[in-house]
Amino acid sequence: MEQDLENKNVLYVSGFNESLTVESLQQRFSQYEDIKEIFLPSQSENGEHATYCFLKCHHSKGANMAAERILADGELRCRKAITACHFHQWLQSVELQIPEQAFPKEDGLSDIIENLDNKILKVYEHLPANTLCLVLFPGKKSAYVSFQGLGFIGIKEQSV
Repeated sequence: MEQDLENKNVLYVSGFNESLTVESLQQRFSQYEDIKEIFLPSQSENGEHATYCFLKCHHSKGANMAAERILADGELRCRKAITACHFHQWLQSVELQIPEQAFPKEDGLSDIIENLDNKILKVYEHLPANTLCLVLFPGKKSAYVSFQGLGFIGIKEQSV
Protein backbone atom coordinates (compact mmCIF):
# COMPACT_ATOMS: atom_id res chain seq x y z
CA MET A 1 0.00 0.00 0.00
CA GLU A 2 2.96 2.29 0.52
CA GLN A 3 3.53 2.37 -3.26
CA ASP A 4 -0.16 3.18 -3.94
CA LEU A 5 -0.52 6.24 -6.17
CA GLU A 6 -3.20 7.62 -3.87
CA ASN A 7 -0.61 7.78 -1.07
CA LYS A 8 1.97 9.52 -3.22
CA ASN A 9 3.16 12.68 -1.47
CA VAL A 10 0.97 12.00 1.60
CA LEU A 11 2.42 12.12 5.13
CA TYR A 12 0.97 10.64 8.31
CA VAL A 13 1.68 12.93 11.29
CA SER A 14 0.97 11.95 14.92
CA GLY A 15 1.93 12.93 18.45
CA PHE A 16 -0.36 15.92 18.91
CA ASN A 17 -1.24 16.62 22.54
CA GLU A 18 -3.92 19.24 22.03
CA SER A 19 -7.33 18.78 20.44
CA LEU A 20 -7.04 19.32 16.72
CA THR A 21 -9.04 21.31 14.22
CA VAL A 22 -8.37 21.82 10.54
CA GLU A 23 -7.80 25.51 11.28
CA SER A 24 -5.19 24.82 13.99
CA LEU A 25 -3.39 22.42 11.64
CA GLN A 26 -3.44 24.95 8.80
CA GLN A 27 -1.91 27.52 11.14
CA ARG A 28 0.68 25.05 12.46
CA PHE A 29 1.80 23.95 9.00
CA SER A 30 1.38 27.32 7.23
CA GLN A 31 5.16 27.67 6.75
CA TYR A 32 5.18 24.48 4.65
CA GLU A 33 4.60 25.92 1.20
CA ASP A 34 4.04 22.65 -0.67
CA ILE A 35 1.06 21.40 1.35
CA LYS A 36 -1.92 20.85 -0.90
CA GLU A 37 -4.41 19.48 1.63
CA ILE A 38 -4.75 18.64 5.33
CA PHE A 39 -6.99 15.73 6.27
CA LEU A 40 -8.12 15.33 9.87
CA PRO A 41 -10.20 12.18 10.47
CA SER A 42 -13.04 12.40 12.98
CA GLN A 43 -12.65 9.93 15.81
CA SER A 44 -16.22 9.09 16.76
CA GLU A 45 -19.93 9.68 16.23
CA ASN A 46 -19.80 12.84 18.34
CA GLY A 47 -17.41 14.45 15.85
CA GLU A 48 -14.28 14.60 18.01
CA HIS A 49 -11.14 14.67 15.94
CA ALA A 50 -8.28 12.20 16.05
CA THR A 51 -4.83 13.06 17.41
CA TYR A 52 -3.20 12.50 14.02
CA CYS A 53 -3.59 13.93 10.55
CA PHE A 54 -2.54 13.47 6.95
CA LEU A 55 -0.70 16.10 4.94
CA LYS A 56 -0.91 15.89 1.16
CA CYS A 57 1.83 17.75 -0.71
CA HIS A 58 2.00 18.85 -4.33
CA HIS A 59 5.40 17.25 -4.97
CA SER A 60 7.45 14.41 -3.49
CA LYS A 61 10.34 16.81 -2.81
CA GLY A 62 8.00 18.99 -0.74
CA ALA A 63 6.72 15.94 1.15
CA ASN A 64 10.29 14.85 1.93
CA MET A 65 11.25 18.34 3.12
CA ALA A 66 8.12 18.60 5.28
CA ALA A 67 8.80 15.18 6.85
CA GLU A 68 12.41 16.16 7.61
CA ARG A 69 11.32 19.45 9.23
CA ILE A 70 8.61 17.77 11.30
CA LEU A 71 11.00 15.07 12.53
CA ALA A 72 13.78 17.60 13.20
CA ASP A 73 11.43 19.54 15.47
CA GLY A 74 11.22 16.41 17.64
CA GLU A 75 7.71 17.09 18.94
CA LEU A 76 5.75 15.06 16.37
CA ARG A 77 6.19 11.77 14.56
CA CYS A 78 5.90 11.60 10.80
CA ARG A 79 6.20 9.06 7.99
CA LYS A 80 4.95 8.42 4.48
CA ALA A 81 1.27 7.43 4.66
CA ILE A 82 0.54 3.75 4.18
CA THR A 83 -3.26 3.79 4.25
CA ALA A 84 -5.29 6.07 2.06
CA CYS A 85 -6.88 9.08 3.79
CA HIS A 86 -10.38 8.02 2.74
CA PHE A 87 -9.89 4.65 4.46
CA HIS A 88 -10.50 6.33 7.82
CA GLN A 89 -13.80 7.80 6.62
CA TRP A 90 -14.85 4.44 5.20
CA LEU A 91 -13.89 2.65 8.41
CA GLN A 92 -16.19 4.89 10.43
CA SER A 93 -19.14 4.24 8.12
CA VAL A 94 -18.85 0.44 8.13
CA GLU A 95 -21.29 -1.31 10.42
CA LEU A 96 -19.69 -4.37 11.91
CA GLN A 97 -21.93 -7.41 12.20
CA ILE A 98 -20.99 -9.35 15.31
CA PRO A 99 -22.88 -12.56 16.04
CA GLU A 100 -24.70 -12.65 19.36
CA GLN A 101 -22.58 -14.49 21.89
CA ALA A 102 -22.25 -14.78 25.61
CA PHE A 103 -19.42 -12.75 27.08
CA PRO A 104 -16.92 -14.61 29.27
CA LYS A 105 -17.08 -14.23 33.03
CA GLU A 106 -14.79 -11.63 34.55
CA ASP A 107 -12.44 -14.15 36.15
CA GLY A 108 -11.59 -15.67 32.74
CA LEU A 109 -11.45 -12.29 31.05
CA SER A 110 -8.00 -11.42 32.39
CA ASP A 111 -6.59 -14.64 30.87
CA ILE A 112 -8.14 -13.80 27.51
CA ILE A 113 -6.74 -10.25 27.61
CA GLU A 114 -3.28 -11.48 28.58
CA ASN A 115 -3.30 -14.04 25.76
CA LEU A 116 -4.38 -11.40 23.24
CA ASP A 117 -1.75 -8.97 24.54
CA ASN A 118 1.00 -11.58 24.07
CA LYS A 119 -0.11 -12.28 20.49
CA ILE A 120 -0.13 -8.58 19.60
CA LEU A 121 3.30 -8.11 21.22
CA LYS A 122 4.79 -10.95 19.13
CA VAL A 123 3.54 -9.36 15.91
CA TYR A 124 4.69 -5.89 17.02
CA GLU A 125 8.22 -7.08 17.84
CA HIS A 126 8.68 -8.39 14.29
CA LEU A 127 7.65 -5.15 12.59
CA PRO A 128 10.39 -2.93 11.15
CA ALA A 129 11.02 0.47 12.74
CA ASN A 130 8.82 3.39 11.63
CA THR A 131 5.91 1.07 10.82
CA LEU A 132 2.40 2.41 11.31
CA CYS A 133 0.64 0.10 13.78
CA LEU A 134 -3.13 -0.06 13.95
CA VAL A 135 -5.08 -2.39 16.26
CA LEU A 136 -8.88 -2.31 16.03
CA PHE A 137 -11.34 -3.97 18.38
CA PRO A 138 -14.90 -3.71 17.03
CA GLY A 139 -17.72 -2.57 19.25
CA LYS A 140 -21.08 -4.22 19.73
CA LYS A 141 -24.52 -2.70 19.60
CA SER A 142 -27.73 -4.62 20.15
CA ALA A 143 -31.07 -4.17 21.87
CA TYR A 144 -29.55 -5.44 25.13
CA VAL A 145 -26.02 -4.07 25.25
CA SER A 146 -23.85 -1.41 23.64
CA PHE A 147 -20.04 -1.41 23.76
CA GLN A 148 -17.89 1.14 21.98
CA GLY A 149 -15.14 -0.19 19.75
CA LEU A 150 -11.53 0.48 20.63
CA GLY A 151 -8.54 1.29 18.48
CA PHE A 152 -4.85 1.92 19.02
CA ILE A 153 -2.64 3.64 16.49
CA GLY A 154 1.03 4.53 16.61
CA ILE A 155 4.36 4.36 14.87
CA LYS A 156 6.85 1.76 16.04
CA GLU A 157 10.01 3.55 17.04
CA GLN A 158 13.61 2.43 16.61
CA SER A 159 14.75 -0.16 19.16
CA VAL A 160 17.39 1.16 21.53
